[in-house]
Amino acid sequence: LKLPKGIADGTYTVTAFTGKDDKASASLTTKMPAGTWYFERAGMAMNVFGPFFLTLVVTMLGVLMGAGGGFILTPLLLWIYGLPHAIVAGTVLPTVLFSQASGIFNYSKIKFISWKLGLVMGVAMLAGGFIGPVLTQLISLSQFKNLFGIVLIILAGLMFWQTLPAQVARNKQEQEILKHLKKQAEQGKCEIKKS
Repeated sequence: LKLPKGIADGTYTVTAFTGKDDKASASLTTKMPAGTWYFERAGMAMNVFGPFFLTLVVTMLGVLMGAGGGFILTPLLLWIYGLPHAIVAGTVLPTVLFSQASGIFNYSKIKFISWKLGLVMGVAMLAGGFIGPVLTQLISLSQFKNLFGIVLIILAGLMFWQTLPAQVARNKQEQEILKHLKKQAEQGKCEIKKS
């Protein structure tokens, strides 16, 4: 008898019936390798080191782009580990909280945050955070993948558009302004007051 792959640690008893009154039982104990955890909600076990390093790299890229990295992490978790899409969507949200908190701290130190605009967008995200999980329950995995793919294609198109010569020139100008503001912030001269 072979126990299914990816089951939780523990002792399992198997009873075989050879007739109406004839039966035999055997107990099997399973122990997962170090670093492998069983996730009840997903119904599977996996080694946590892979997702840890994947999330580390994705978060660095995500925060660099002004996001938490969840939009990159979600399709990778679906593809590499085969987790259920509703579990991935729900699990990625609290992980983004950590990257967002550290990103907010570091961007606020160099004074690159518009708090008023962030508050307006935060209220919209709060509403979206209530609507999104309801929609996730209403769609199938293939619909989820199609919708997510469309969003990523649109984002890729926008990123490509920003590489066009006119946009590159504009970005260089913005980078010079940001360098100047950062220098002033470090010297404590970056405060702009309304007269």
